[in-house]
Amino acid sequence: MRQVLFFFLFLFSYLYSSAQGKYAGPIFKKLIGKTFTDEKKVPGLKGYQFRQGDVISDAGDPRKLFLHVYLKGTAGLVIFSQNEDTTVNTILDVIEIKSIPAGWEIKTAGCQFGQTEGEVIIAVVNPGKKEYTTVVKQAWRCNSDKIRFEAVNSKGLRCLNEGQD
Repeated sequence: MRQVLFFFLFLFSYLYSSAQGKYAGPIFKKLIGKTFTDEKKVPGLKGYQFRQGDVISDAGDPRKLFLHVYLKGTAGLVIFSQNEDTTVNTILDVIEIKSIPAGWEIKTAGCQFGQTEGEVIIAVVNPGKKEYTTVVKQAWRCNSDKIRFEAVNSKGLRCLNEGQD
């Protein structure tokens, strides 16, 4: 009986932990669980430059969750992290985007399906000149309950172009 219980606990923990890193690639999957104190100096991101960071947890949520975007040439990374205390962040999941077309950008805020709000969507978009863009190459949902990124179909997705009239 003990062996069966141990097996199921092992299987559950393996399935849960293997969900993280699905979009990280073999190199960046190793970042999951690592900690950092300065988003501009994350160990393992040599040559990548910090571009933006967003708080994605609600004001009343005791967990402080963040998305950080890094770029290196045409490659990009999105890091999902949790602030453990006032100084240390732990990496929960990573998206590796191998080639971002010229003129396209990574959006971590302002994307939604129709009029539905509340989900945190990460998308690679061609911003264009309009208030909203619907030209989306790839998109993921940041599932803060399951602590992982999940690919989503970009059909019906629109992203706000900040600074556009």
